[in-house]
Amino acid sequence: MTSKSLYFNLLKEDIKRRIWTLSLSMLVFFVGLPIHVLLRLNRIKKILETVGIEKARLGYASFANNDGIGILLAITAAGAIICGISGFSYLYSKSKVDLYHSIPVKREKLFVITYINGVIIYVVPYLINILIYFMIGASKQYLSGVAIRGAMFAFAVNLIGYLFIYSVTIVAVMMTGNLIVGILGTAVFMVYAPILLLVKSVLYQTFFTTYSAAGETNNYLAYVSPVFAYNQLVNYMGKSGFATKMIGLILGFIIASVLGALLYKFRPSEAAGKSMAFKITQAPIKILIVLPTALVGGLLLMTISETSSFVWMLFGVIFISFLSHGMIEIIYNSDFKCIIENKIQLVLCMMLSVVIVGSAKLDLAHYNTYIPKEDKIESISIDLEYFEKDINYYDKTLDLTNNYNNYIDSTVYKLKNMKLTDIKNTYQFIQYAIANNVDTKKLQHYSFQTYTSFTVKYNLKNNKTAYRRYTVNITDAMDYFNQLYDDDTYKECVYQILSLDKSLVNVIQYYNVSNGIDEAIKLSVDEKQELLNLLCEDIRSLTATEVAKSVPVTELILRLGENNVKQSYYIYPEFTKTIEFMKSLGISLDSSIDTKNIASIIVTDYNYEIEEAENSEDYDSMFKTYKFTEKKEIEEIANALESGRLIYNNINIPSNLNACIMYNDGSEDNEFSSINIEELPESIRQEMGY
Repeated sequence: MTSKSLYFNLLKEDIKRRIWTLSLSMLVFFVGLPIHVLLRLNRIKKILETVGIEKARLGYASFANNDGIGILLAITAAGAIICGISGFSYLYSKSKVDLYHSIPVKREKLFVITYINGVIIYVVPYLINILIYFMIGASKQYLSGVAIRGAMFAFAVNLIGYLFIYSVTIVAVMMTGNLIVGILGTAVFMVYAPILLLVKSVLYQTFFTTYSAAGETNNYLAYVSPVFAYNQLVNYMGKSGFATKMIGLILGFIIASVLGALLYKFRPSEAAGKSMAFKITQAPIKILIVLPTALVGGLLLMTISETSSFVWMLFGVIFISFLSHGMIEIIYNSDFKCIIENKIQLVLCMMLSVVIVGSAKLDLAHYNTYIPKEDKIESISIDLEYFEKDINYYDKTLDLTNNYNNYIDSTVYKLKNMKLTDIKNTYQFIQYAIANNVDTKKLQHYSFQTYTSFTVKYNLKNNKTAYRRYTVNITDAMDYFNQLYDDDTYKECVYQILSLDKSLVNVIQYYNVSNGIDEAIKLSVDEKQELLNLLCEDIRSLTATEVAKSVPVTELILRLGENNVKQSYYIYPEFTKTIEFMKSLGISLDSSIDTKNIASIIVTDYNYEIEEAENSEDYDSMFKTYKFTEKKEIEEIANALESGRLIYNNINIPSNLNACIMYNDGSEDNEFSSINIEELPESIRQEMGY
């Protein structure tokens, strides 16, 4: 039994050995907290002078809580890796291993002593500098309960992240026999899972036309990486799902620390100086590294080849398999002659690499045509990127009054919140999309006004999900799009105003097309409510055809909450109720152009055909310019001009035509830069080749 005095003496001696890491930790935390705060106190002073003490205290609190955790995250991750490697680096020296193992103490106790000191080296400097941070705040009257709670909560989160990264680093040290391989092993453990997902994503994008990267955001394999898992935990602070991720990291660090202790107990002393401590792990680790490396090599060679031939892919995976396998064998054996050792494993790596790329090329798993059975689907989520690409979404899980990061990616929002239960009609649409799916890599630039891509999420009854992405011709699929727009569930998700608490809207602006600026609408409480209600009524009647073919007359901009989170909605000509009400408020929606002072209109027709542009020897041949100076022509073209801000969703207005109005005083105007071809007279269309 180890006496308490011996136990603490060993703790003290170990901390002496690692005094440099303790000093480094103290220095880094001192710079990351007190010095960082002192450098930015002037900013807090300005907040105090402009908006008062409460806002100043909130600003001060952000230095050490989850809002300003970026610096602490970097310190934590780097510190965990340094402490993990330096603490057990004696295992790489035969003489030091003999010395440590000659001490009459069980290996488990030695492990615990070194492990605890690694935690102390992080915790003590962190807490000391938090105390200094509190003292600085108190001296300036910026310290508040919010700052104290936020700093301590951030400390707890960072500690969990530190323990996970620290424990995984120790596992890497236990499995390796020298410092260089230990550092490489740690790097592999930190980034292997995200890199594997990245390789998978690139491989799928290369060979599968229906692949959607949206499904990778919830891939649990990524959480095998402690750095990624820790970063995600920090990102989820204050959001739903944080507790689950916190529990996951706690379990991860417990498993990793127990595994590290077991490996330490059974680690042979003679492993010091070798590349790997356990011979049994060499082959699996080598194969797990060689396979993704070979795939990356094959993809790279195929990409840079002029023909993008699959033959280069095959050559790449075979050649890079040989090189990477040989490099690992050299590291394992510390001998260049061993580059072709373990030929059976080399052949196995080559065969597996070829099988992976071959099955992807031939789509043996029928990935592109996959669709779950109709009776297995609970609901479906769809993101029609083209039709709603200019709508902003805010995260309803966050408080609009005090959070500055309310926006959420539109695809993430729709796939998370939309639950279409009219499976029959939606299923028919997806079957059509599968049968008529287009490979976007084969489309020219101009074709994106003809085709649209959309992402589908299948929510299955067994709680699993599947994601696919399809591209179809907009006009041909219009009936299906209109069918979606007839679904109230779809509309309420896509247009957040339909389910929004209207009291959150404190300012409404409209886009003054004639002046090219956003102007606030002066409204009483009742008028604001009436305008929002009419907007909702018109949106519920909106069809996909109107979105694709109508030109909006203006845009309504809603400002939500104290921080003015922005949401914009096009006002189409079909929004008769909203338009009439706006006119009754004295708002002019006239977008006609006064042609009296226009000297000329210059129209540029850009050639977006990629193949022609790449092979063009003369840059000027990529576009044609037409200058119209006749008064009649100017008036006719002006009547066909539309604001570029309002036509992003329109499929009838060509994106390759751009107009510039030149005035008599030499000034120019690019606000009305888009041309509605159908509004031009036949003579001008013929002159421009339309």
